[in-house]
Amino acid sequence: MLIRTSVAGALVLAFALVACGSDDGGDDGGGGNGAAATAACNTYCDLTASCTDFAYSDAAQCKSYECAFEQAPEACASAFKTYYDCVNAKTDPCDETGCQVDINACM
Repeated sequence: MLIRTSVAGALVLAFALVACGSDDGGDDGGGGNGAAATAACNTYCDLTASCTDFAYSDAAQCKSYECAFEQAPEACASAFKTYYDCVNAKTDPCDETGCQVDINACM
């Protein structure tokens, strides 16, 4: 639950930073990494929806709140894709031990 709460918090922060800093001329779009992170997140929501500590009411709500990376900075989208891929590759996706998001990539 802690990791899911941290991920949700990081997403809110990341998107707030993107919205506030989108005119700086920097890397302001997830491009290929954004689409790949969104796809990995959608799979993550499907796989973890049956976990006892799932933070959402269902997979659709998870996808709605967590899986919009198309406008995220490339590094941030890549960091979340790595996290979701890690969880998705586990035999037990409810055990997120060893999978961590590099939050600094989203700052």
